[in-house]
Amino acid sequence: MNSISLKALLVSALATAVFASGSALAVPFSITGASFTPGTGYGIDRNNSGNPTENANSTLLDVRFSNASFAAQNFDLNTVGEFKTFSMGSIDFWETNGSQGIRTAETDFLNIMATLIFASPDSGNKVFTTNGMATIGSVQDAATDLTIDWTSQLVSFGTTGQYRIDLGSLAFSRASTANNTAGFRDAQVTVTLLALDRPPVNVPEPSSLALAGMGLLAAAGVMRRRKH
Repeated sequence: MNSISLKALLVSALATAVFASGSALAVPFSITGASFTPGTGYGIDRNNSGNPTENANSTLLDVRFSNASFAAQNFDLNTVGEFKTFSMGSIDFWETNGSQGIRTAETDFLNIMATLIFASPDSGNKVFTTNGMATIGSVQDAATDLTIDWTSQLVSFGTTGQYRIDLGSLAFSRASTANNTAGFRDAQVTVTLLALDRPPVNVPEPSSLALAGMGLLAAAGVMRRRKH
């Protein structure tokens, strides 16, 4: 083995070690729970007998939140830009048109908190907050009655990893009834990988490089002596 071959071997070995230590792997995601916490402005108005009613004294907007359709999510994202979309539940608009539809008193305290529980690639609750925007007036015309818009959330993990969580915006222009599901919306979540996690590169110490070089040079000397 000549000196050129030994040098090439040394460079190759060091490069392999460096790049292996800094390589990126598929990112495993695990979401174990989801919930909605609606504000006090949502609900069903009831009369003195406890029966649902809609009149000039109504103060609650009938919107129904559920996470019954959520299923725990476990998936891998392998490349930047890859994404996964899933349902975290549903939001169902049930406001009736009694007392001229949505009243001014039914447009406040419409805040919503949505929570996703992550176990991987980082752990903890991801909390989103927004305010539903209700439009005063009839719920039987073509105009939009309620909109719910969320702000995306960026999450960093590991050393260089990052992903984005988007909750889908929703608009309602018809209400559900006992006979139709016009106001029903699937509440979707999209998780998009923005950056792979690349652990710090552990570059060998100069002394280690020197020892490795000396070892290879010694091996070269032995080979030369054997040839002579």
